[in-house]
Amino acid sequence: EWGVPGQLHERVTAMLRSLPKALRRQFVPAPDWARDVAERLSFGRGRLAQ
Repeated sequence: EWGVPGQLHERVTAMLRSLPKALRRQFVPAPDWARDVAERLSFGRGRLAQ
């Protein structure tokens, strides 16, 4: 589920972009949000999609 550590930013970006439009608008620009989220995650702990 977590994939490769170096691709975490891309996975989180894709997850943000897959949100319904009403929610997705709160996370613009998605790559910046994804970077912030990826920095706060402990890689491999728990489920990525929680």
